[in-house]
Amino acid sequence: MWWLLQIIACLAVTAKNALYSRVGFSLYVLLLIPVIEWAFWKSFSKAPSFFRVWFLGYACLAIMGFCVSLLFGEVATPKHYVGACLALVSGYLLVT
Repeated sequence: MWWLLQIIACLAVTAKNALYSRVGFSLYVLLLIPVIEWAFWKSFSKAPSFFRVWFLGYACLAIMGFCVSLLFGEVATPKHYVGACLALVSGYLLVT
């Protein structure tokens, strides 16, 4: 359960940053902040250890940031793909 809340919080952070970069400050950005705070609070309180939840969030944000940068048209090199794969594997290993 804690890992699902962490992924939801990271999705909300990614959506907030993408919205802010495209449309600027708006009501949608403000509405995502309570979702982010609640999901991070619940995931950190339910996680078995701080280490697992912290690094899972870091891996999720790295992967989601990479995906959003591809959607915005940035050029990805093989180094970026290797980094995304390593973050994905490390996030899986932290959850299991």
